[in-house]
Amino acid sequence: MRKENKDLLLAAGPTIFSNGQIQRWGVDCSNGWLGILLELVNKLESRQSTKSNKLVVLQIKEKFGTLRFYAENVTSQDALDIKIAEAASIHTCEECGQPGKLKNDGWMRTMCEPCFEEWVSIRNKKADAPANEALKNFLGDYKP
Repeated sequence: MRKENKDLLLAAGPTIFSNGQIQRWGVDCSNGWLGILLELVNKLESRQSTKSNKLVVLQIKEKFGTLRFYAENVTSQDALDIKIAEAASIHTCEECGQPGKLKNDGWMRTMCEPCFEEWVSIRNKKADAPANEALKNFLGDYKP
């Protein structure tokens, strides 16, 4: 997630992010889920003033193509809101926030078609780069 989006997210939850645990484990997902996360953080934060045992966010990440939101001191309503946000991620492109689908081409990602095509293209270029470099090193200056 871009720094400015992470900062926006952390600012939306000053109580639930106050212990610094999120700085240790981080926010490890793309920008497309920012809307889902902001909605969730706003809900969780709004309930903290009435709780004696405050919710603490430990980690936010993508795992197997879906959002994972780990926290301590979670009430049943908090847990329900977290599950709803995680479920929404299955239908939201993690790159751009548009409607998406869970895709599996060796990596599980939830993406719209344009973002998925770009992801595959970039991944293939990165995968080809070491092989091309190895071939160049092997052939040296040879010209057929």
